[in-house]
Amino acid sequence: MDRILVIQMARMGDFLQTTPLLHGLKKEHPEAEICVLVDERVVETAGHCPDVDTRYSIDSRKIMRCMLEIEDTMQRYEVLNDACSELHGQVFDTLVNLNYSALTNTLSSIPRAETVRGYRFADSDRSITKDPWFSFFNATFDQARLAPFNLVDYFYYCAGRAANHPKKTYFSVNPASHAKTVKRLVHLMPEDSMCIALQLGSRHPQRTWPVDSFVELANRLLQYKNIHLLLLGTGEDRSTEQEFLRGLSIVGPQSVSRVHSFIDKTSLQELAAVLKCSDLLITGDTGTMHMATAVDCRTLALFFGPAYVFHTGPYGENHWIIQGSDECSPCVEDQNCRRGYACKTSIIPEDVMMVSEHILFGHSLKKPLSSTCRILSSDFDDFGIVFKHEAGLRNECDDVQNACYRTMGTVLLDDCDFDSAGKCGYEQGMHVHGLDGVLQAIESAETLMNSYYSNPYATETARLDMTNSFWHPWLNCYHDMKESALCRKAAQQRASTSFINGLTAGTGMLRQAIMQ
Repeated sequence: MDRILVIQMARMGDFLQTTPLLHGLKKEHPEAEICVLVDERVVETAGHCPDVDTRYSIDSRKIMRCMLEIEDTMQRYEVLNDACSELHGQVFDTLVNLNYSALTNTLSSIPRAETVRGYRFADSDRSITKDPWFSFFNATFDQARLAPFNLVDYFYYCAGRAANHPKKTYFSVNPASHAKTVKRLVHLMPEDSMCIALQLGSRHPQRTWPVDSFVELANRLLQYKNIHLLLLGTGEDRSTEQEFLRGLSIVGPQSVSRVHSFIDKTSLQELAAVLKCSDLLITGDTGTMHMATAVDCRTLALFFGPAYVFHTGPYGENHWIIQGSDECSPCVEDQNCRRGYACKTSIIPEDVMMVSEHILFGHSLKKPLSSTCRILSSDFDDFGIVFKHEAGLRNECDDVQNACYRTMGTVLLDDCDFDSAGKCGYEQGMHVHGLDGVLQAIESAETLMNSYYSNPYATETARLDMTNSFWHPWLNCYHDMKESALCRKAAQQRASTSFINGLTAGTGMLRQAIMQ
């Protein structure tokens, strides 16, 4: 029996975004043992993924702390060796490492694996190397507003294309937890009530919508007499909960009785069950959002600051998003903001209420009052999730670039022996403004191709030429692919072929957009 190990050491939300990959691997290899290596904080989440057979875990925080405190190299090795005792002597047919870090690359070298995908150490100098698909991922993800694929789909295509894209994430709610939650809700509200869940907090202040905005939204929602609100969060959200309830008791004291707090009162399974019973979750970019999509709860996600919907938006059909699109977004999470995090107030309660009523009652969708917001909904093309513009601010320059690079990415998938026959949906109905910029991009692509044919090394200096700025991510991807290929002639040629084919496809997409 084949054994496949996937290393995903990030947070709960990142693991849930990995579940389509695990599902695809199980579908492609139904008899294989699917194993995961996760941080110990995520091991419970991994236990409720229906496609995981075996879980390994380590305490990554403890390991990193020891590594910083210990200077002796041998002692460091002993700490890591002891922490990874479960992996000693393990043999896998395929190992997929999804994390770009020295720790996970070291972990990936402990068991024996016939094939290693994703990130790994180069045999020559122990530097980190990667597959062509992850070279593309790194090159595009480094460009803040360039997001041709969602993180779920980057993960999904890392280990090979499954026969059919699952178009969802996965988390199993056990029947006992579901029945217990239903019984709990029946005691709290009438049978015909509508449950709206609110996730008040997030892991970072820059991703957290202001409490007073949540208060105003809640007061508007509670004008509907059959609506009850469920507050979600961890113990860290206790102060936020109290601030919210104080504010609501002032503006809508008569409706506070229809607010029910589950903050710090649910296990992981109970949280999933509450979401499964809810009609809608309103949240920022949080792990709870990813849990909601995994249990098929409709989601209205509020994205601003470092949260960018095209990177990490709610995965699945018929979810809704309001994206604050300030000129400086998306920003770096831990970077000080000179504008005082003004983007947090760019999404206003009136607009969130309007979209909520559209989702819940089918009310018409109007242009948002905020001039810096986009309203989007989730859909799928043949390569994964896309977010369709529904109302509000349009940013055609970013849309065109994302569509172009999505087309180039599908070419790269084809060159990597993926079954990529299908239709890329980003360019559908594209209306291009700023025509001069697109024409300049086409002209620079033609210049690049001509110079490459005469001298392949000319692409190195092209990365320094700002007239090629539209193509810089693709140039960076090409050079990373060639460096990862090292001295293997066939792989070097493959990188060159992908570069030219992708550039040709991207230029063709731009021409198509201009003609529409």
